[in-house]
Amino acid sequence: MAAPRMLNIPELLEIVLISVDDMKTVLLAQRVNKNWYTTIGQSRSLQEALFLRLPEDALHSDRNANRSLRYNTLLLGTPQKHHSGAPLYPLRIPPGGTNNDVYPVYSSAVRMYLLDKMVKAFGDAKQPFLTVPLPSFPDESWGIECPLIFGAHSMATQFPYVNKTLAEFERGVRNQMMLGHVHRALCRKSVKQIWAFGPEEIADYSTLLILALCAVASVSALPAPEGLRPRAATCPGTFKKLSSADWVKAANPGWNLGNTLDGIPTEGSWGPAAKPADFDTVKTAGFKAVRIPITWTDHFEADGKTVNATWLQRVSDVVDYALTRDMYAIVNVHHDSWNEFDLTATSDYSSFESLFYNLWLQIGTKLACKSSLLAFEPINEPTGSTAAQFTELNKLNTLFLQALRDSGGFNAKRVVTLVGPGEDSVKTSQSFVRPTNITNPWAIQFHYYSPYDLIFGAWGKTTWGSDADKVALGADFAAFRGNFSDVPVVIGEWEANNLVETSARWKYFDYLQTTAKKYFFTTFLWDNSATELDRSIEKFRDPVAIDILMAAVKGKPNAVPNSTTDGSIMQVSSAFLYHKVGTNITDQTLTYNFNGNTLSSVNGPDGKALRKGIDYTATGSSVTYKASLLSRYITASSAAGAIASFSLKFSKGAALTAQVVQWDVATLASNSSSATTAAGGDLAIPITWKGINRPAAVQAVLPDGTCLVDTWTVYLPALQQCRTTYGNQWEFDNGHVIIKSGAIQAAIAAAQPVKFTFEFYPRLPCNNATYTLIV
Repeated sequence: MAAPRMLNIPELLEIVLISVDDMKTVLLAQRVNKNWYTTIGQSRSLQEALFLRLPEDALHSDRNANRSLRYNTLLLGTPQKHHSGAPLYPLRIPPGGTNNDVYPVYSSAVRMYLLDKMVKAFGDAKQPFLTVPLPSFPDESWGIECPLIFGAHSMATQFPYVNKTLAEFERGVRNQMMLGHVHRALCRKSVKQIWAFGPEEIADYSTLLILALCAVASVSALPAPEGLRPRAATCPGTFKKLSSADWVKAANPGWNLGNTLDGIPTEGSWGPAAKPADFDTVKTAGFKAVRIPITWTDHFEADGKTVNATWLQRVSDVVDYALTRDMYAIVNVHHDSWNEFDLTATSDYSSFESLFYNLWLQIGTKLACKSSLLAFEPINEPTGSTAAQFTELNKLNTLFLQALRDSGGFNAKRVVTLVGPGEDSVKTSQSFVRPTNITNPWAIQFHYYSPYDLIFGAWGKTTWGSDADKVALGADFAAFRGNFSDVPVVIGEWEANNLVETSARWKYFDYLQTTAKKYFFTTFLWDNSATELDRSIEKFRDPVAIDILMAAVKGKPNAVPNSTTDGSIMQVSSAFLYHKVGTNITDQTLTYNFNGNTLSSVNGPDGKALRKGIDYTATGSSVTYKASLLSRYITASSAAGAIASFSLKFSKGAALTAQVVQWDVATLASNSSSATTAAGGDLAIPITWKGINRPAAVQAVLPDGTCLVDTWTVYLPALQQCRTTYGNQWEFDNGHVIIKSGAIQAAIAAAQPVKFTFEFYPRLPCNNATYTLIV
């Protein structure tokens, strides 16, 4: 017997789409040797079809007749009936082929391997993953003898079970075709490799059929791509392959280029366009990687499946902003998760899958030759809450991987970060299934925005840092690591944005990053272009938070300011030195958690060190700022607002600031209006800010004290009761507080006047302004 010849299926499988008359036939092409492909396909119409396509110079040797035949293209003949009544599609060799020009093929053999029912069985070690009916055809009917090795009465050939090593398995198909050759196909080790045995270099049709079927099984039966696939990329040079663990470790910490290329309909719709200077700034700050969210929805050509070439080039250019600076990068499919790829919008995923595969095929082809610093993420925060939707998402991960392989270039070796439902840690732990076709180095990604009320400005939550808060975060991270103990982990998005009270924000940054380091998570800070980096001046809005993050990544202990963690009492914060307009200036004491550090110095706004014992005193973890110091900056004529900032430096970790703020109660231009004034939209109320220029919380109550919305909040601490949610019921800008249309409609539905109380920082009982919406 000739030595076995090994075919590496994942790298050799190709997919094309060919039109045959009025029907579209999906073709799976398996390379057999240097210039020979065989393709086995399924009709997209009601008619089932098989189409075998070979290069013109492919050679099939007939040992018995000692002659050669040149195959061009073999097309389907007219369906005929076997004596059993089963329909048969004969393969016809064009003129110049051979006198024996008909190969009968049992149609269900072609049909079965592409059906979803077979796919669902894939991976179940208790069931054969592929069954191909191949009946024995009598010589008198066809002039062909096809004995089966299972015996005269067997109607099926069963391939090996998945995940079972079958080194000695030789129960493939051994069909005696018209040329008299006997060939056997052997599938081994979960169909990662296929061994073809036979006396010839080139196998006959029966073996090629089996090879193609095995290849399909090895990739979980891909859907049809819509349109001809791009030519697989070939790349000059070499690719420095990275393990996923090495990539994840080196990319920490990362930053998100948010609301930029993911904007709808295009870049610039939600924020400034990306520019090279943005990448210079984040790299200088210490970030090692950039996640580049991209929404593709509005960038397809008229056919709805071809990505606009200009957009692809723009994506490539922005990726190069990172790579040319030796920064790591992640590219994804972003807000398309609630557009074309909304798993909750349909239960028929056929066209859905095709578009998803085709999109990633084009992305992969365009970016195929980028360096190993670039990684891919299949889809951002995919929707879904049912078992069927979770199953489909796992399939999308599989299609994503196959598209990368098919796109060529370096993509088969590139790091990928796979995802679960919503990229939520709990749902991902419960429903993520590792793709069986994965050969790329891979990590798992989840997003973390918890606790919801703090991160999203909901229900008056303006404090964080209690023991219970820390235990909750630590438990979330520990649970995820426990479920993915041997997989590199990326937190692709997290944030406590600048709406969060400053002390709480700094403590959150420190504890999240310290805990992430404990569990070897790499983090990517979310930035929607309005919360972290001010790209118009290339400066971070809260540089202290960034410094805290960077120190924590390096394992350095940070001192953090103390602040109230009890939502039922008056709140204080050591990030600010507040002074009420018109009151006497006195000494002020702020307390800190030094976290093992010592205070090195306190510097003034000019950067010069203040005099210890004269300008300030330090006792234990407290710093007292003397009235004489504060009087240099606060005068009777000082306007309300931020006046000065002192910098506290410690033996380790980030420096903190104590900002001097003179405040008074902000005033509204009016105190009431009719609900009909907004005419179905939002209501913007002019405001004169007098201190910190943002609300801390907004309460909305009916005349009897009932909450306008979220009535259950009466069970929360006092400073959270009947408080509403930012973005849902209220917003603000530089000159207005805004009552959202949802709150106005709720007031109209209640048919009662509603009192809105806008609460400001410092969060004291007297520091608020009220507005009544009259219904």
